[in-house]
Amino acid sequence: MRQICAAALTLALVVAASGCNTEDLSDTVRTLPDKQDGKMTIHAATGRQSATRVAYEDGTAGADGKLTWQTGDRLTVVRMNGSNYVAHADDYLYNGTDGATSGSFTGTEINNPGDSWTIYYPHTVAVNTTDGTATLPMTGQTQTSDGNTAHLRNHLLLASTGITDLSNDFTLAMKNSIMKFNLSNVPAEVGKLTNLVWMVETANGTRCLTLSFAPEAVTFAAGKRTLTAYLAFMPEEMAVKAGGKFTVTLTGDKTYQTEITIAGGKTYAAGMRYTAAIDGTSIGWEEKAVMALTVKVGSDDRTFSIPFPTSGNTPAALTVDWGDGTALTTVASGTTLSSNDDFKHTYAAAGTYTLTIASGQKDKAQQQIPAINFYNNRTGSNSAGKLISIDTPLLNTKAENFSLCFSYCTSLSGIPAGLFAKNTQVTDFSGCFSDCTSLSGIPSGLFAKNTLVTNFGSCFSKCTSLSSIPAGLFEKNTLVTYFTSCFDGCTSLSGIPAGLFDNNTLVTHFNACFNGCTSVSSIPENLFDNNTQATNFTSCFYRCTSLSGIPSGLFDKNTLATNFNTCFVKCTSLSSIPAGLFDKNTQATSFSYCFSGCTSLVLNENIFSATNSHDRFSGKSMQLNNCFENVGSALSSGVSGGTAPDLWNYNKGDASWNTKNCFKGATHLSNYASIPTDWGGAASTQ
Repeated sequence: MRQICAAALTLALVVAASGCNTEDLSDTVRTLPDKQDGKMTIHAATGRQSATRVAYEDGTAGADGKLTWQTGDRLTVVRMNGSNYVAHADDYLYNGTDGATSGSFTGTEINNPGDSWTIYYPHTVAVNTTDGTATLPMTGQTQTSDGNTAHLRNHLLLASTGITDLSNDFTLAMKNSIMKFNLSNVPAEVGKLTNLVWMVETANGTRCLTLSFAPEAVTFAAGKRTLTAYLAFMPEEMAVKAGGKFTVTLTGDKTYQTEITIAGGKTYAAGMRYTAAIDGTSIGWEEKAVMALTVKVGSDDRTFSIPFPTSGNTPAALTVDWGDGTALTTVASGTTLSSNDDFKHTYAAAGTYTLTIASGQKDKAQQQIPAINFYNNRTGSNSAGKLISIDTPLLNTKAENFSLCFSYCTSLSGIPAGLFAKNTQVTDFSGCFSDCTSLSGIPSGLFAKNTLVTNFGSCFSKCTSLSSIPAGLFEKNTLVTYFTSCFDGCTSLSGIPAGLFDNNTLVTHFNACFNGCTSVSSIPENLFDNNTQATNFTSCFYRCTSLSGIPSGLFDKNTLATNFNTCFVKCTSLSSIPAGLFDKNTQATSFSYCFSGCTSLVLNENIFSATNSHDRFSGKSMQLNNCFENVGSALSSGVSGGTAPDLWNYNKGDASWNTKNCFKGATHLSNYASIPTDWGGAASTQ
């Protein structure tokens, strides 16, 4: 059994050895013989104490913390054969009640042969398919209020290995630890807090963890100068070396930092909670203009270049700590930028390093650093591929264009709240995070200070690990006109928040906005109601293969829309279309391939007109080619694919229409035999 100790840690690193309360951090788990429909249920029972599980409840006045199971908790079960991975399932869902210390989890039964099992919490661990080990990133922690611990739930790694028989009891042990920050006499000038950054100097270089705060969660003022905050961390990653620095930085309206050198160093143990008590009256806070990045360099390429331009001058004196214990690099204000300047560093060994950039310009309204762009600047050093996380908000670059800024930062897994808060002049975020394939989350209020933005085109395109969009992400960006391909190819995105575009009344382009979002199963009602200037919905939901329905009146307010080409192509799970879907879109003339490949779709004849008016398109040059190609083709034999709108009988007026293959392959339609061949049907052209 592993014990957890609520140890006190001041910045002087005086650890309270007395009065240390222990907690049992293990779960006794057993399986019952209830296997049915390919499922298996495992049961977690109380260990020696109820001090485990996944919702952390911190005690008062230094009392023991407590962890309990919560609704929605899931486990990953791994089958092993010796030291080799065999298979795993990550869908073991908790069946019990909130706050319980025991309960059952049910998931997919694993029948693959092997000789042992490993179980992990949470289910979001990355399992190594060679040796069955698992990792859990400590990035992305966001605290919602002073003293709140809810964010720890998905950042506590529990594991049990070497289980030979699931019918016997076994224990889950916590692999990481918790740091509790008790801060008092914080400078009121910090104001609205966005981030707490904890940085330590380790034997392997500087390490950093960022705790973001939800908008309006904490505001320091004359009458509010305390904070209780929590960070989950991996103990081996944050061990302070002898003579190393322990640094805490608070970023809000202003940035303040405090640090101390620990002569003897400090190590941490798994399953322990530590308390860092920082009193601003005895340990000084200093105002700073500083930002931090974490990078990883390999043995074959140990050079990293800060991606500043290679022309122009530094706007202020800049000091770079490369995070490896080497001498600081100091560059004077007005220094000419070039490919041979001092913003390049070669590390002595491969590894992960947190580097900091401090600016002599503390006024965040002024330019503090040169413009930074990982895609366009100093590309020869592959800085984009080495970026692991952005640990603090960016300093002010005075740049208006952040297009492609972090594009192809394929290892970037975390970004902090308020990342762009100091860069209020930005107008263009097109492609900003495109192809950031490891980015799994977006902080709330990421663009809250960027009220001048007009372009979010391809902003998160091909962020294949991105699983959700925070509500209100764009609510302050009232000047936006382009959302083209904004979430294109976000294959892990599970949903679209209601009201996502409510405040973006000037948008004209939604083309390919959710193209290839293969995990999105539904569209919120009224999603585009306030976007009355929108004209282009081309490929908006192209290849949303899990989408099962379309809400009634989705496009009713978009009366200026002209283009719906390929809008729902290959939405293979789409089963129906609401009557009158395009009834109000009287300016629309382009419907090429609109529902092509919707193989489960059952049509209704009132798609374009609520009354199936034959004058709906009279006098307009229509593009209807391949519009309903192969619609309903996956339906079982004898199952009707609904009734097609009889477009071939609509009045053209003096206009020409492209109708080629409009209904090609849609043989399940009840009126397919009546569709002329020049529309892709079976009937002879009259």
